[in-house]
Amino acid sequence: MYPDRVTHLVLEDPLGSVTSPRSQAAAAQDIPRATRVVIPDCGHIPHLEHPSQFLAELRPFLAS
Repeated sequence: MYPDRVTHLVLEDPLGSVTSPRSQAAAAQDIPRATRVVIPDCGHIPHLEHPSQFLAELRPFLAS
């Protein structure tokens, strides 16, 4: 389902109401070459709730 050469960043929002933390962790585990990052005390919009931490994770991922 996922190409082996594509990397994925799974940003987990443990307080989000759309997907449970358990489902997010399972998704990251099932996707080849996925990196899982948990942003504590975050709901469904990490880029607005914790923009500094969001960018700190996203920038190196995009640069790689």
